[in-house]
Amino acid sequence: MKLFLALLAAASLAACTSVATKKIDPRRQDPQTIDKLIAERVGGTLTYWDGLTHQHAFALPKFLREAIDAETRVSTDANPLIFS
Repeated sequence: MKLFLALLAAASLAACTSVATKKIDPRRQDPQTIDKLIAERVGGTLTYWDGLTHQHAFALPKFLREAIDAETRVSTDANPLIFS
């Protein structure tokens, strides 16, 4: 399982969220696929999130991509990955 962090900026507020996956790498999904998934799962449009927003949320600098790829720890409820 890989853990990904995405920085979300909305108005004057910035937040960080985590995404965990066992199969699909969210950095590799194209905007059209994300738009299709939103249409299927949400049943409408979202005000903030779309395929392009998703793609850019995972546009990380090289050193962060390398750190994520090198990470071997698995974050679980019993053993959470904590950043300080």
